[in-house]
Amino acid sequence: MAAIKEDSEVTETDWQSNKTLQQSLEFMLLNQIGCDVQFEVGDQKEQIKAHKVVLASRSPVFFALFKQEEENNKQPKVVQKTDRTGSVVSVKNIIESKVPRSDSQASIKSNMSNKSTSMSIGRGGGWIDMNDSSMFAKQPVPSPRDTIKTTEQPVIETVTKQEKIYEIADTDFNTFKLFLSYLYTDHVELEYSTATKLAPLAVTYKVNCLLTQTIKCLFDQVNADNACSAFEIAHLTKSADLKMKCMYIITNTAREAIRSRDFMKLCPDCVSRITESTDLNASEDEIFEALIEWGEHECMRNKKEINPTNIRNVMGNIFYNIRFPAMNDAYYKREVEPQPFLTTEEKELIAKFKSGSAKRDMLPFKVHPRVNVAFHAVMRCQLDQKLQEHTGKPDALCFDVSEQVWLHGIAVFGAYFEQTNHVHLEVRDESHNVISIYQGQIDTVPNDEVYEVVLHAPILLQPDQIYTLLLTLVGPNKHFYKGIGGKNLVEFKDMKICFYDSNFSKNGTSIEGGQIPALLLST
Repeated sequence: MAAIKEDSEVTETDWQSNKTLQQSLEFMLLNQIGCDVQFEVGDQKEQIKAHKVVLASRSPVFFALFKQEEENNKQPKVVQKTDRTGSVVSVKNIIESKVPRSDSQASIKSNMSNKSTSMSIGRGGGWIDMNDSSMFAKQPVPSPRDTIKTTEQPVIETVTKQEKIYEIADTDFNTFKLFLSYLYTDHVELEYSTATKLAPLAVTYKVNCLLTQTIKCLFDQVNADNACSAFEIAHLTKSADLKMKCMYIITNTAREAIRSRDFMKLCPDCVSRITESTDLNASEDEIFEALIEWGEHECMRNKKEINPTNIRNVMGNIFYNIRFPAMNDAYYKREVEPQPFLTTEEKELIAKFKSGSAKRDMLPFKVHPRVNVAFHAVMRCQLDQKLQEHTGKPDALCFDVSEQVWLHGIAVFGAYFEQTNHVHLEVRDESHNVISIYQGQIDTVPNDEVYEVVLHAPILLQPDQIYTLLLTLVGPNKHFYKGIGGKNLVEFKDMKICFYDSNFSKNGTSIEGGQIPALLLST
């Protein structure tokens, strides 16, 4: 939109002659010609004028606003005037009252005889000689206007108020200019950034044709970098299609999305909708940290001190979207349990659930891990049809990675018979500290499939550190398939993964083969 000009700057006198209606309206807006409404926009309170007839014709909100103002201006107002000699009265269209003659003009009472007449003048002026000719000179009759000047009478006035300045505080000056330009021309050049700013104005002023265009622009341009901001607009505008597309992107790129600045700006409803999703592709550790950070920002927005009590209060029911029972055990004990976010009773219930002495319906939190689908099986060996007898002792393998990567679990070979197998998996760091434990069951059939053992929460692996996997498989039949042709180096995307033998392996697994044929990884 071109720069706004003042009325006095327009020198062309026949500017209308070769313009269409749309071009003429735009010219009048740009040059501020004949404007009758003024706005003060944004934090800087920059001013811009417009035409009520145009705004009212495009927006039912503006129509209702100006109609109410017009009706208010029609109401008569009684103004008591005490100084009729004042220089200026800030009202227009004074309706002067038709005041009747005052009693002070004369109340005459006569008493006449044969040769003389006497008169009593209103306010007891005494008797006078009627033969005095000067008393019968023609006197001017006081007019109503003279009476108003000398008496204290109320004046009925129709008040035309001074031009209002409407404050627009929920947008910036350039965006509001663009919005006005659309109302005058029915045209706007949309990019993602302008669409996100114009959409709220389109909702506020019920300009549905503009709203449709902004939603289409956002739908076409939404991606992993802007999905959170688009989700907020979708929530505001109640756009189901845009919300669904944003949610799909956010759930699959959750690790980046929930760390973004746009996530920290989301309203509580949007944060709740995102973090309650079972499909969110992020560990519970990450979700916890992201929500605590969002809570800090929400405290600042509400001008509250940042502390655990206020953070939990501003989170409200969002706090219960964190699946503490499914959280990495080591992380929970190190980062969560010592802090006061959870109550003592909640900590006790979580401990009882993890030990098996409390049922899941006793907890206020969901206990099932989220479904993280965006991982890949990175194979290190192939199936051998020969069988391996499992002794109940652990299979173990060491490895390291060249780049940061997420470990979701491992793959295992199944049993020679159809059966249910008990699985115990430990992940240890370089100092042999247990950083994750999985205990569960897998059902296997006699084929060449591998079976995924997915951790309750993925682990962020750091480069150049050696990790150890310890796997124990126990079933009614001890014979399991095994792998051969193992590699000590495999590549995944742009990183390298090196495998090493482990001293903890007591069941035949090594670099060359055995169990643990694949790692489940994601970036």
